Amino acid sequence: MGIVFVVIVFFGLGLPNILYAQNLVLPTTPQTPTHPSFMEKQLYSVLKKEIESGYALDKMPCPDNCTVVPLDIDKSYMNVEITFLKQYLKKRGISFLPPSAFTAKMKAYFHVDPSRGSRMLYFDCEEAKGLKDLVAFSDFARPVFGLYISKEGLVTYVYRLPYLINYQTHYPKLYHLEKELSRTMYDEHHVAIGSREFWYEAYQDIHGYRENQSIDQVIQANLDTVFKLNKYLLDGDQTQFEWLYKHTTILQDLMPVYGYAGDENLIKHLLKKGHIRDLLWYKGCKHRVDLGEDYTYNGTLEIHTKVFNIIAEKLKNKTFKQPKDTPYLEAICEEIGDIQEERKLTTDEKVHLRKYLQNFMHHYLDDNQTAMTCMKPSR
Repeated sequence: MGIVFVVIVFFGLGLPNILYAQNLVLPTTPQTPTHPSFMEKQLYSVLKKEIESGYALDKMPCPDNCTVVPLDIDKSYMNVEITFLKQYLKKRGISFLPPSAFTAKMKAYFHVDPSRGSRMLYFDCEEAKGLKDLVAFSDFARPVFGLYISKEGLVTYVYRLPYLINYQTHYPKLYHLEKELSRTMYDEHHVAIGSREFWYEAYQDIHGYRENQSIDQVIQANLDTVFKLNKYLLDGDQTQFEWLYKHTTILQDLMPVYGYAGDENLIKHLLKKGHIRDLLWYKGCKHRVDLGEDYTYNGTLEIHTKVFNIIAEKLKNKTFKQPKDTPYLEAICEEIGDIQEERKLTTDEKVHLRKYLQNFMHHYLDDNQTAMTCMKPSR
């Protein structure tokens, strides 16, 4: 298929070639389409909007003497990002699940049902808006850069497009457009509202921010993150474990924040790191109340029996005089002591959890009454 000069000037390399370039795989024949697709036009439009808005606009606006204003993450933005990422992930061999299987996975990992709500769902346990654990994307009127679940069958963090696509290389006309922009920003009434911070300056500064990495290396790292995240979540690929644990927080959050207890490798890893108390039970997603320090929880008590089975295997054929003689019993003892003050649990849940923990400890203590000493005296 021949390359049309007009397409190259206006749309750069085109979406297929960008995907090849981002994956560092060169096609044997030119891939630019004769006519740009609707999605290529959308991608160009969103990217152009970001370039014109400036890279600092993902910051929250200040009430006085503002230098930035917020750039909303709207549906068109997310549709473009998800379509781009899905095509990229397909190029790298990700096999997307049928909707029912994807829903089952998301319920297991995050205790949420992605079949509800809009096409793109933002998930933040501490989001105060409406105290919802699954919020329709259109509910937000401010930038939110968190974990998103797409009905297209993938999970991603949200990146500004210039951190996924090197527009200077793939869309040089946008770079020339940006160089001609005024630094002062104006509203629709031509009133100055702030100073624009240019993406090309962010590209130039990237060496200082990212340990002398080039922008292409930063972009590749972002794409690798999305690939490895979905390779682990969708395919259960354990070879991604170490990288994800080192470079993201998702694996550290899966159990204590989202309540997932299906990966024995993850449980053993977190136990080894000393996160014992965070893994014993779960009460649903934690929500901040009215942006204050109080929290409410949206589920019922779940005791992670798989965690106790793994601890039991580690303590097999052993007994101890005191809980402090092993970090596992010491952590469980501390949990027993704090149950009474645990505001997220109902009275019945406190009784049930305390009984379960005490019964577990009895198997490994010389004196069955020792577990009772873990309880703090009533005030």
